[in-house]
Amino acid sequence: MERAREAYLNVLEKKRSESWAWFGLATTYQDEPLKASSLIAYGLTCAHDPKYSIRGLYHFANLLAQQENYVDASRSLLRLHNIYQKNGWPLKKEIAELTACSWYDASLDEMALDSTISKLAASANQYVVQRPVVYKGIVAAIHKSGKGADIYIAPQQIVPVFKRLFQSREIFHSGIFVELLCDKRSDNDIPVSVKRIEPFASENICTFSGILIPFLS
Repeated sequence: MERAREAYLNVLEKKRSESWAWFGLATTYQDEPLKASSLIAYGLTCAHDPKYSIRGLYHFANLLAQQENYVDASRSLLRLHNIYQKNGWPLKKEIAELTACSWYDASLDEMALDSTISKLAASANQYVVQRPVVYKGIVAAIHKSGKGADIYIAPQQIVPVFKRLFQSREIFHSGIFVELLCDKRSDNDIPVSVKRIEPFASENICTFSGILIPFLS
C-alpha cells in the first residue's frame, strides 16, 4: 500500500490534473474515509469528461454512505446513473446494488452534489504536499501564452504558476491578491495551488490610490 501511495504521489507531483491518480491515491487511505473523500472530490474536479469520473463517483458514493452522508451518496449514484443512461450503457451490477440500499433517494437534485465536491476538494492538496509552505503575494503578469502567470512575493521571489493551479482554473487578473501553496521538497518551491484572498499590506506589497506621475529624467 505504501508503494502504491508513493507511485500515485509521483504522478501527481508531475501533473496534478490526472483524475485517475487522485482516485487511486484515495484507495490507499481505506481506513481514513474523510481523507479519501477529499482526494476523490479533487479528482472529480479534474475529470472534464463525465466518463472519466465514473470510478471516482462509485467510490465517492461508498465513502459518503460509510460516513452516513446518505444525501450526497444518493446524488453520486444519481450522477452515475445519468452518465450510464446518456451513453446507452447498462448499469453495472455494483452500482445497481447500491441504488437498492434503503438509504438511496432518487428524488434528490443531482446538481447539488457540486457544492459538496467543491468543499471536500478544498482540503485535498494538503495530503499530497510533503513540505508545505504558504506565501502571500499578488498576480504580477499573465504569460503571453495564456497558460500561466507570475506571482510576485518579494523583489527576488517571483513564482511562475500554471493556469490549472488557480482556484477557479482560470487565471486571476493582474493585481489580484493571492495565497500560494508550494511544496518545498527541493531547493525550488513547487507550486501546488493558488487561491484569491483579501488585499493585505506587507513589507513588499501595499495598496494606494492617487494619480501616477511618470518620472522624467
